Amino acid sequence: MTSWHFKVALGWLLVMATVIFGAWRFESVIRNGRIAFIPLLPVDPRAPLLGDYMQLNYGLGEELNCAPAEPPAKPCAQTGTAQLELNERSIGTALRHNRVGASASGNTIALRYRLHEGRVVYGNGQAFFFTEGSAERFVLARFAEFRIADDGRAVLVGLRGENLEELQ
Repeated sequence: MTSWHFKVALGWLLVMATVIFGAWRFESVIRNGRIAFIPLLPVDPRAPLLGDYMQLNYGLGEELNCAPAEPPAKPCAQTGTAQLELNERSIGTALRHNRVGASASGNTIALRYRLHEGRVVYGNGQAFFFTEGSAERFVLARFAEFRIADDGRAVLVGLRGENLEELQ
């Protein structure tokens, strides 16, 4: 094998290893993460070229002074960790934002966030895509269901209704 063949093969192996490791990390959070339901305010569920989706807007944004306001009360960091307190039903309420990660203890759990276009986004939960024609079901969504690792990494796994029922 020539030198450039070896370099191409090595590059391909590195890319594949990175992709597999990323997928493994997501699966690990889904399998072992703590369940938390975050209140949300759904936005228009239609995008003509992308199929059906719902852009998610979390009900925690205003409480955290990160939602667009006239004038903004206090700007948030672009990324950080939100400390959420979970009630007996695992519904989260924002307590504060920290730039440094914090670990979970008792009913408090760390949740990483980022700002995207002036809105708070948790984990991969910027939008929820669903099959075309099923928008009627997801309009009833009142909570985003996340699996959250101890270090605050979160994966959006579904949407829930008013009484935390699955919307399928």
